[in-house]
Amino acid sequence: MDSGWITPDMWSNPYIQGLLAKKGHGFSSGKWNDRYFRLQGHRLFYFKTSLTEKLHGNIPLNGAVLTTEGPDIEKYGFHGFKIYCKKLDKNFYIMASTDEEKHKWVVAIEEAIRTAPDKDAKEFHDPWLGDELGHESDEMEELLLVHSDE
Repeated sequence: MDSGWITPDMWSNPYIQGLLAKKGHGFSSGKWNDRYFRLQGHRLFYFKTSLTEKLHGNIPLNGAVLTTEGPDIEKYGFHGFKIYCKKLDKNFYIMASTDEEKHKWVVAIEEAIRTAPDKDAKEFHDPWLGDELGHESDEMEELLLVHSDE
């Protein structure tokens, strides 16, 4: 049974992983930050570095839309793409370092979106998502502590 809770095992065996740049939201809007991404199942998890297991945020791909062209993407560079997250009603701008890297991620994310059950896009509470911008919540910290003791 899916309780809607995210646990560290959900990113421990990613289909694809690597360093990408993510455009910040809120106070840091306009600032690009390097993040270490892991795609596993129907979620794109991201961390501040490849050396940390502390989840910084995640993008549920249920019902998401990936776009690789358009004026809002082109103004950020040639290797960028946008993921519209239905659950959060937010756009996430992500940039790879090369066209080859971008293509690899786009193909993998499109497959995850295609196979994701859309019915889950709004149905369950996910404390790991945190606020509406995808920042982690206090509940997430508590879950990490609980799961690290097991």
